[in-house]
Amino acid sequence: MPRRILLHEDFLADARRHEDWLARSGNEDWLANLLIGIEEVAALLRRYPAIGPVLAEDERLVLRSFPFRRYPYVIWFAYRRRTRIGDVWLVRLFGAHQDRPSADPGTWHLPR
Repeated sequence: MPRRILLHEDFLADARRHEDWLARSGNEDWLANLLIGIEEVAALLRRYPAIGPVLAEDERLVLRSFPFRRYPYVIWFAYRRRTRIGDVWLVRLFGAHQDRPSADPGTWHLPR
């Protein structure tokens, strides 16, 4: 069974803010690049869910980050701690130079 890439509500809110800003700025090409970049990272995470540095972890979750390869964005993603990585949740989306909160895996509840 292929690994699922799921979108957390925090990620969706971040994506909407970036999309709105890009649309208001008249950067349709950049908007398309954002969507392409998300798809590229999701495809990588389906195959390599442990890619990218660990930002934080606790007894429930591992939180990692991964930059887009060609575009100025960074995704934070999380998965449940277990012997085999299952579903991967995209939990935050940031501009590459955007200020970021402290990485705390306790912030996210990942539905089953």
